[in-house]
Amino acid sequence: MNVSNNLISVIIPAYNHELYIATTIKSIIAQSYKNIELLIINDGSTDRTWNVIQSFAKKCENRFVRVVFETQNNLGRYETLNKLLNLAQGKYVYLIASDNIAKPQALETLHNFLENNEGYALVAGDNEYIDGKGQTLVIGDPYNRDISTGFIYNTLGQYLPQNRPDVDFLSSDFEIFKNLLKGNSIPNGYLIRKSIFEQIVFFTKEALLKDNDLMLKISQQSKLKYLDEILFSYRIHGENISTKSVMLYPNKYCVHLMFDSKQAADIIEFINATFDSQEHVFFVLPYNDTKGITEQHSNVFFINDDLVANDPMFLGVMEKAKKIILQGMFFYEYMQFLWVNRELLPKTTWVVWGGDLAEAPVDELRINLVQNMGRIIVGSSAEKDLAKTKFNVVADKLSGGPDQQGFALELDSLFINKRKHAGHNILVGHSASKQLNHIEILCLLQKCFGNEDISIYCPLNYGDMQYAESVKLVGKNLFGEKFTSIDKKLDIQQYMTLLNDMDVAIFPQKRQQAFGTMRILLYLGTKIYCEPLAGSSEIIQDAGGIIYDINTIKDISFSEFIINPTIEKNRQAIKPYLDNTIARKNYSDICY
Repeated sequence: MNVSNNLISVIIPAYNHELYIATTIKSIIAQSYKNIELLIINDGSTDRTWNVIQSFAKKCENRFVRVVFETQNNLGRYETLNKLLNLAQGKYVYLIASDNIAKPQALETLHNFLENNEGYALVAGDNEYIDGKGQTLVIGDPYNRDISTGFIYNTLGQYLPQNRPDVDFLSSDFEIFKNLLKGNSIPNGYLIRKSIFEQIVFFTKEALLKDNDLMLKISQQSKLKYLDEILFSYRIHGENISTKSVMLYPNKYCVHLMFDSKQAADIIEFINATFDSQEHVFFVLPYNDTKGITEQHSNVFFINDDLVANDPMFLGVMEKAKKIILQGMFFYEYMQFLWVNRELLPKTTWVVWGGDLAEAPVDELRINLVQNMGRIIVGSSAEKDLAKTKFNVVADKLSGGPDQQGFALELDSLFINKRKHAGHNILVGHSASKQLNHIEILCLLQKCFGNEDISIYCPLNYGDMQYAESVKLVGKNLFGEKFTSIDKKLDIQQYMTLLNDMDVAIFPQKRQQAFGTMRILLYLGTKIYCEPLAGSSEIIQDAGGIIYDINTIKDISFSEFIINPTIEKNRQAIKPYLDNTIARKNYSDICY
């Protein structure tokens, strides 16, 4: 039976694909199946994606029975998909990313199967690969080589049986629950019976496996089918790892899993400058609108969560790697990938970042990951104790952490030319984080030294912006013009110049945080007050430096608060953390 009057909802979550989304939309317009509604949400693209979408408004209104084009601030792929699914009115739902292409017969073929097979909730066809220009990648292209086995393939349908010999792709129901537990092998371009969503929740934000989580839920309620026919073109372009020919790297290299941040940029710059860049590969997930990594590197690959979850090439790179370095355990995308591919855990090292360990919830996923990882790296004894308490593992302490950059020469010049200023400048914290207790410290300073000639500076240009506004309000009320909030992002030179003007700095956090800022301040001759048990304090004290106890401020005079008799001692103690001596030692230990 070929029924063609059922409505199909085509949903497209769009993000930064100005070069490709026109082709995606055109492929839906060209479908042989006619009864379609088109739903697109632009998820806060920073390029011209939204303009391109809008340019198709009239043509789409003439072609489809219903059209919804919306734009929003960036919420992420899965929240956007949930919104699209709630908007969908069709009997069937077809999901396509904003850089891929549906073959003209795709919807008709998939629809006819589901109409004639009531026991199935999902059907997918084979995927071919195309490049950024839309050219089909054929046998012999280096992109189409499974770097872990050397097998050359033409379509996903050729690759998957090699990668998942346990799955019979041509069986009546090729992906059953027990198979999906080992990983998602369902090709892109699938059609789903919308009624299945009455029995399951949509894409959940905290789902351990996200795409695979949805497939697991569907497989518990119904059957899934693979059709051995190419119905979808999966585009490999600048955001796909294979475009930079990772397979050309040596057989032994370290993969670093990171998110876009200034700290990640520092690590990349340092490793590429210090070691052989051909021995390191960096995968970077986006973080809000952060653009911490601005330099171009041939071994840096900007990826998305869909690629981590579904691209077989990503797994191939991980299998080939000598070591996997998880730079902070903040992102479920990396965690869920390692959960599915547990065989990678023995060669995985978790490098703890700042509040990474302190804020990590103790859930089943993290416990299983951490207890089976090859190594955990922390920066202080407090973190080592916390790792034992939370996860029952013994972590290795590398004093100072692994993210230092060489600033010593630049800082020497700043120190020698230190500017004279009236009064006394006090830095409070380094970011808009509630853990820094800004308001408590501001009230303390006002109570103890409010009548002295002091100026307060608070860097609040990243972190919790709602909290930042509260800090600014209190600061202005207490100190008036003597309070300055740093609201704009500073480059490294501007930041070091600001720090060079500080006489005293106060860091109230109780965990390892702000060590990068503290080491610069110490080398520039600033007196630092901190919680004595904080990880950053321990690192400095272990190196022979002097940090003052924040709890003594209420009991000392202003002259005692300001005078700094340990400038030279601290400069000598902290210098190895600024000239790359410690960083080189740490990363040699971690990666080699």
